[in-house]
Amino acid sequence: MAQSASLSLKPSQRQVLALTPQMQQSVKLLQMTHAELSEFVQQQVEGNPFLQRERLRGGAGAGSGASDQIGDWSERIAGKPDLLSHLTQQIRLSFNDPAERGIAFHLLTLLDERGFLQEPLEDAAAHLGAAASEVASVLERLQTLDPPGIFARHLAECLSIQLREAGALDEATRILLENLPLLGKRDYAALQKLCGTDAAGLQEAIGKLKGLNPRPAAEFERGDPQILAPDILVKPMTGGGWRIEINSATLPKVLIDREYYAEMRAGSKRKKDREYLSERLQHARWLSRALDRRQTTLLRVAEEIFNHQEGFLASGMEALRPLTLRAVGDALSLHESTVSRAVAHKTVETPRGLHELRVFFSAKLSGKHTGEGDAGEIAASAVKAMIRRKIAAERKPGEVLSDAALAEALAAEGVEVARRTVAKYREQLHMPGSAARKRELRAKAQAVAKPR
Repeated sequence: MAQSASLSLKPSQRQVLALTPQMQQSVKLLQMTHAELSEFVQQQVEGNPFLQRERLRGGAGAGSGASDQIGDWSERIAGKPDLLSHLTQQIRLSFNDPAERGIAFHLLTLLDERGFLQEPLEDAAAHLGAAASEVASVLERLQTLDPPGIFARHLAECLSIQLREAGALDEATRILLENLPLLGKRDYAALQKLCGTDAAGLQEAIGKLKGLNPRPAAEFERGDPQILAPDILVKPMTGGGWRIEINSATLPKVLIDREYYAEMRAGSKRKKDREYLSERLQHARWLSRALDRRQTTLLRVAEEIFNHQEGFLASGMEALRPLTLRAVGDALSLHESTVSRAVAHKTVETPRGLHELRVFFSAKLSGKHTGEGDAGEIAASAVKAMIRRKIAAERKPGEVLSDAALAEALAAEGVEVARRTVAKYREQLHMPGSAARKRELRAKAQAVAKPR
């Protein structure tokens, strides 16, 4: 049977959303980090004669007053060399867990010009609301970063780290490092006795120290401390509650020089010149409005996040509640993609340390929560923080908890989760199983008990 083909035209209608170039640029502005935004604005100012750049002063949050603590973070990190960018990259690659990364960034802000950690771990833990064992665990990993000796707490530890990395830390050198004051006094006889070596052996150990760097940060040039500047600041208010504001120190603001525009236009005779001047003025107005919209959107998103996660500000990561981008978007009448762009690569300084905004989004755990707070609702991130705390508290092989024991310990705190869920979260935290942790603790105990 023969088939016939025919062509026909049928009218149809459909809606298509087309973004103008300026709308596309506004979307990109929302996603930019403050460093990228600063560079973009500088380029616009250089290409537009009617734009001038100015930084906001005081609290930039809508409706917020000037902040008396706004310089706290910048004062802590001011004066650091460009070591900041070098270490920031390494921390982002080395720490996948949001809580650990937050601790790492906080410790980064505490480095002095030598690259030494200035604040006792107990004080840092109290500031972050974390267990001292958690902070110690993060510090141990930070001390493996480049340059060798960074994040040491004192000179002896700095030199010890460098020797350990070079595989040159023997017993005599270790004892020598523990008695550096005697070396300063040139009390070689006492050092020989302590190290259990003769004069030649002591001189060999001293020779190892001479090749080390007592100031690991000194090799780096001074950099821009803005790299660690948070986009959002959250501070407690005197009468209770929390103040959330944009960090104006990182927000570029542009001013439009209308007088110069009027002067230039009055002197323009050709139509082409007047059209160019008008186009530049419109572009300046657009940029000013776009920056204001970016600031407002970011602030609204941050306020909604911390209205929901107020428990984190009071109690830390274990008090995180489930939160999704869509939930924030629905509350603010924004699309979740807009919320996603707003929080992308943004950081917030809280009384619990410096964190990325994405940390506060977490899925709801399928288990059961019977403790304080919203019964039956707990974030997966909170459970991970609890698992990390319990594992970090293990000091002896006999204290190591299996996944089943961890599940029972969580149940005792009101969080009922399956053993396989504990195992999955532990693996996501890059923490080894109980057998490997026992072996590691035994190895450490043997190293400490090794006779001198």
